[in-house]
Amino acid sequence: MTAAVESLLRQWGVEPTIVFAGAGVGVALMPCLTVDLDDRRTVFVDVRGKLPPRGGDGAWHRDRYRPASSRAFVAAATPLSGRLENERSNPSRGGSA
Repeated sequence: MTAAVESLLRQWGVEPTIVFAGAGVGVALMPCLTVDLDDRRTVFVDVRGKLPPRGGDGAWHRDRYRPASSRAFVAAATPLSGRLENERSNPSRGGSA
């Protein structure tokens, strides 16, 4: 599967960079929604204000069918994103940039 994803990225003109941050031999800049602060291998470094803000949006046509997976994602992401934003305001672990 990894080779297929890498191949597709290369077809689009993107050279993938593979890092092993979780194994302790690399670093990664990750969106807050993907960070697990309960993972002891994770160190949160607050870069807000140092990088342009990033957001995420979703859109769908109101008259088209939305699969259950799409509805479940929106139902889970909406309250989670607000909670994570509040938690990131006062991170209890990690350092600062």
